[in-house]
Amino acid sequence: MKKKLSNILIVIILAIIAFLICMKSPTDIFSKGEGSYTDSSVFKYIGLSMTKGYVPYLELFDHKGLLLYFINYIGVIISPTIGVWIIEFIFMFISVLFTYKLARKFTSKPISLLITGIAFSQIYNYFQGGNLSEEYALPFQIISLYILFDFFLNPEKYSSKIQKETSNLFRINFKLFNIPVFICGICFACVIFLRANMISVWIVFGIMVLIYCIANKKYLELLKFALSFLLGALVVTIPILIYLLKNGAWESFINDYILFNIKYSSNAKKMDKIDTLVTFFNTAVTRFAFIIMAVKVYMQIKNKEKCYFNLGYLAYMFVTLLLISMSGYNFGHYGMTMIPALIYPYCIMYQFLEKEYIKNIGINLMVTAYLLYSIIIPVGLQFSVDCLRDISNRPTTAYSDELIDYVIENTKEDELISVFGNNNNFYYITNRQSASKYSYQTPIAEDNKEIVNEYFNDLRENKPKLIIWDIDVSYYSEMVETMTEFLDENNYKLVKDGNIKIYEINGEI
Repeated sequence: MKKKLSNILIVIILAIIAFLICMKSPTDIFSKGEGSYTDSSVFKYIGLSMTKGYVPYLELFDHKGLLLYFINYIGVIISPTIGVWIIEFIFMFISVLFTYKLARKFTSKPISLLITGIAFSQIYNYFQGGNLSEEYALPFQIISLYILFDFFLNPEKYSSKIQKETSNLFRINFKLFNIPVFICGICFACVIFLRANMISVWIVFGIMVLIYCIANKKYLELLKFALSFLLGALVVTIPILIYLLKNGAWESFINDYILFNIKYSSNAKKMDKIDTLVTFFNTAVTRFAFIIMAVKVYMQIKNKEKCYFNLGYLAYMFVTLLLISMSGYNFGHYGMTMIPALIYPYCIMYQFLEKEYIKNIGINLMVTAYLLYSIIIPVGLQFSVDCLRDISNRPTTAYSDELIDYVIENTKEDELISVFGNNNNFYYITNRQSASKYSYQTPIAEDNKEIVNEYFNDLRENKPKLIIWDIDVSYYSEMVETMTEFLDENNYKLVKDGNIKIYEINGEI
């Protein structure tokens, strides 16, 4: 009974942690449908458009994976105001739950809760409004880590059993299918169709499993692992391919998701990539995790102990840093991908403290007090303050209710509008559709100039009722010049002036 109550209490604590994290979203349950941050507004608009029959990539441009849009599609169906937030909370709860479960493989319940707090401490800086691909990738990454750790900690569970039937005969009991590895394959494919540079878990651990099985002559286990993993990946991949092919969006998917992202990453300068890597490495919780792993590997080599797993894990941490830095863009939400990699190092640290200083409670208390003081408490307090502030007085959005009301009052739901810049909240909140496949044009126009031409061709063909001007005039001077000419040639008049302007066709101020 006492154990059951303890487990219930832990689940409640983990749910509270997930809730506080998700309260950083501007579309939480207290927001009454207010606007999302820039990237999130794009995903929610695409989800809304899918409910009307529009097809991502073919009719709606963005360069993230299809699963992200289906998540938003389901969220919109649940509730246009809080549906996406509900899904976010579920994903975040699963993430913290499996972080705790992974830590429990190595440490006690209280320490596992502490490690969960440590691992997620930096999410305060990484969350950036939520509803992002990195956030939805977290449970798939952590669940896979949990399974892959189990593979190395309990290899007999994944081994073929050799049973002795008679004194001279043996029978191999080989099952071709392994459920945990099958789930791992599902997780891999889900992340591939969120954003493909978040797969360091499967890259490094896949190589580790391959080397381990070959070195130990476990060829049957390797075959079983590969087949189960592949089948899991196909369970996700095949329906997505059918959807794309059925809707004629395959070529657009290749262009927007694969080719565009390759160009997006290849355009980055080497120094930008290095600066981004240093930025994500240069946090106390991440630096300390790397130090713990490096010391652990060094001590194992020094003591002539097997260090295969820990050396591989250190490689996984480094590869994760490399992949999130490859674009050269220092967007904070990229750092969420580091969170799963932080769990195990702190488990190692507390394992060491419990083993070496089990009689010296003072050492354990000092380390824990330092971690609480430097990492957990400051972040927890800030989260709580933000949570209370947002419930009582949510900060104003980048646009005014007056502009939103103008769009609603002066257009019908079947009339097209266009936002010149990057603010898809105008589409989502007003339930209006973009006149162009390119509902936003910045900053993607920097990577593909053809997008600008296609955007203005769409405007010339569809003649949106309103054009909402929300662009950096000085930075995108060439696009601004083209838009100015378009407005003059097609008799658009300024009807709302300010930081964000509204132009109406044949309109008057």
